[in-house]
Amino acid sequence: MGTYEPHSYTFAPGNVLTIRSVQREDVEPLMLLNQEVLSEGDTMVTLPEEMQVSSNQASVWLIRRVEHPCMLTLVARCGDTLVGYLLFTGERLKRFEHTGSFSIAVKKEWRGMGIGTLLLQSLLDWVKAHPTLEKVNLDVFATNSGAIRLYRRLGFVEEGRFRKAVKLAPGLYVDLIRMARFVR
Repeated sequence: MGTYEPHSYTFAPGNVLTIRSVQREDVEPLMLLNQEVLSEGDTMVTLPEEMQVSSNQASVWLIRRVEHPCMLTLVARCGDTLVGYLLFTGERLKRFEHTGSFSIAVKKEWRGMGIGTLLLQSLLDWVKAHPTLEKVNLDVFATNSGAIRLYRRLGFVEEGRFRKAVKLAPGLYVDLIRMARFVR
């Protein structure tokens, strides 16, 4: 169940975006996009140096994700270019197995075109069809107003705030906002 049937969208003249489950051919571009997004430093908790993995390690990790029934890895491709991804992980403990959380990233020059919305809507469709999942959680930097607008527009509500949860530099902190949406 960790797979998603490909869907294609025409979002600009001559541009077809395909959202589908991750495949082996996506490993290298996914690693590069991940490093690119982490290097921006203003919206992700993980630092680039904390995410140093080999192609082989990444391949094994992605295969395990595809094979797991409560995990989903989506990629967004425009032609040969990987422009975004979404990683969803369902909780493993029995009392939490109805929930899961995700992270999402879109290449900087492709933001504002609706790709994040399409990735997230694809996840919500998959979760609705899943036999045990009921609730999708996320944590977002309080300073990431664009992402917060997207999440609210798709029905996510704020459930709490973790004050000074992320230390960006000495004396510089950002709050994390916990948001969630029930799908049933």
